[in-house]
Amino acid sequence: MGIETTFRALADNGSTAAIQALVEALSEPYAEIQDAAVALLLSREVRRGLAQVIERFHTFDTKTQARVEKEIGLLMPILREALGAGPGQSRINSLDIVARSREVAHLELAVNALRDASEAVREHATTILVGAAAQLARRTSRPAPDDAGGRDYFDASREKMAAVLADALATYATHGEKRILHALIELGIEGHSFIVNVLLGTNHAAREDFVAVLQNSSSIPAIDLLMQLALERNERAKRLGEDMLSSRRGLIFVRAVSDWLLSLDERELDARASRYARILWLPAVLEHIWELEPRHHSHILRFIEQSRMQPAEKAAGAAGLIGSPAPDVRVRVMRVLAQMGSVPPGEVVARALADPEETVVSAAVDLIVSMNLPDKARLLTPLLSSTFELVRRRVSLELSRDNFERYIHSFDKLDSRTRELAGKAIAKIDPEMAERLADELQSLDPERRVKALRIAETVSKEKELEPILIELLNDPSRKVRATVVRTIGLLGSLDAIRALIKALSDPDRRTRANTIEAFEDIGNPKLAAILMPFLADLDNRIRANAVKALWNLGHPEAKQVLDEMLVDSEELMRLSAVWTMGEIEYPGATQALEKVMAQDSSATVRQKAKDVLKKLAAEGARG
Repeated sequence: MGIETTFRALADNGSTAAIQALVEALSEPYAEIQDAAVALLLSREVRRGLAQVIERFHTFDTKTQARVEKEIGLLMPILREALGAGPGQSRINSLDIVARSREVAHLELAVNALRDASEAVREHATTILVGAAAQLARRTSRPAPDDAGGRDYFDASREKMAAVLADALATYATHGEKRILHALIELGIEGHSFIVNVLLGTNHAAREDFVAVLQNSSSIPAIDLLMQLALERNERAKRLGEDMLSSRRGLIFVRAVSDWLLSLDERELDARASRYARILWLPAVLEHIWELEPRHHSHILRFIEQSRMQPAEKAAGAAGLIGSPAPDVRVRVMRVLAQMGSVPPGEVVARALADPEETVVSAAVDLIVSMNLPDKARLLTPLLSSTFELVRRRVSLELSRDNFERYIHSFDKLDSRTRELAGKAIAKIDPEMAERLADELQSLDPERRVKALRIAETVSKEKELEPILIELLNDPSRKVRATVVRTIGLLGSLDAIRALIKALSDPDRRTRANTIEAFEDIGNPKLAAILMPFLADLDNRIRANAVKALWNLGHPEAKQVLDEMLVDSEELMRLSAVWTMGEIEYPGATQALEKVMAQDSSATVRQKAKDVLKKLAAEGARG
């Protein structure tokens, strides 16, 4: 008869002696005998037999222990009883059976065991609770696809585990197991509310030890808890978190904070950072920043960027990372400083400008330009000899832009010779001067448009600006139109001549007069016929300009018109005639002007004649 058959016969017998025989078989040194006896005792659910299975559990091999674990539901009443009044080994074994169960709810037995009179049992219960919590804490928020429990299961299990550990804190004054505190912290967000309740509650022993543990814990969950505490609505909890984040120092803490940042994906990091108006741990981190890896630098800087700190504080924090070995971090430091608008420390800018990476130097140049730093020229000038071509080009253009701005603002204060020399010097080193003038010609301020026209003529940029110049003949400003026709006259192109012909019909007299002068400047005798009608113009200035232009274009018949103007009844017409005599080589000009001085009824005309005579005399002396 085999062992199983014999044991089954004993179990079927059900007598006290038969059950006793099965119980005694549990002590046999043979695993097969033990396993067969355990199987039959479990199947018959005999209370005394089950108690013995628990008491000898530690002697079974893994196969038999697994058989027992599967029947934990059946064994729960016996396990409770064993933990309440059983021998020491039964209490230890009961805890082991509970520990091997996947059901967190069964761990309440371990919580009850924390009040056990035996230190060994209390120690074992603590170890089981901490171990179970650690297993759940190690689970990721995204379990593997083949994980039987799945994400929902483990999220729920962590919540239950946190509740179990919170129950264990109710008797903390009795057992004082700090490992329970650590375990609750390591569970992460699931344990957060329970911890806050303890920190705000009347469980003084647990509260004081929790504070001590948090002040020294450097795990990611511990750091996360401190960060969360600093955002609590409850002022006491918030102040507690802030105090600990402010006071902690040292490389261990700094590495812990950095690892916490790395544990967050970009979206979560940004969301977290946006809630902080103060980064209390930043001073500690910056003290040890160079002992961290570049990947840490990147996350720290991103947290600073996304925070709600004041611009000046953000800039100061970002500046502390300018020495990072990661070029992309150094570039971002420059960009953050530029965005914040606070003048950065001089040594930070100088360090970036001397950086071996072109991208960093370019970012520093962008910062200097965007903020228009007072010493911009001093900072940028040395970069004209930079080893980086793009930097040299960028700096050259920027300095040229500054020179152009200074030139355009001082243009009206310069004499004509200085205007020409300065303008041509700038044009020589500034390949974009035509583009800058084009921008000025489209300015909303007509005075700037006029000044740009004068500069374009001074530096000979008319050809490059021809389309814009022609378009300006439609400018709403009479002053702009009157100025641009002179500049267009320098072009000499067919389009320019067509535009000037159109300008002869401009409603503004000054524009028409200047247009006639533009035709004169072109110097093409074939265009003289266009000006003939203006010899009879009723406007004194227009008629005078037509006389001068036609005379210089080789049409002596203009002399007759000039003679008529000298005796015209209108004072302004006579004044313009006198002026014209000073502008052309008029035969007998001296005698004619002396006659005007002696006979003209207008003192103004007589004085003008006197002035022109002096001018002609001076020019003759020079000749």
